Amino acid sequence: MSVIIPWVVIAVILVVVGIVLIIAGVKSHFSKVWKIVLGVLGVATICLGLYWFLFLVGISIP
Repeated sequence: MSVIIPWVVIAVILVVVGIVLIIAGVKSHFSKVWKIVLGVLGVATICLGLYWFLFLVGISIP
């Protein structure tokens, strides 16, 4: 159980960072290209966090 907690924390941090990137892209006053870049990075980061949580944490649970 003590091994699972750090992996879950990393997954949650990745998802939160992805959400922050998407919000920054929507509310920013940058050019349209930067908004798209921030949105794509946000979605990719959320996907990475969900992948991390579902597969890597799921594998470590016996």
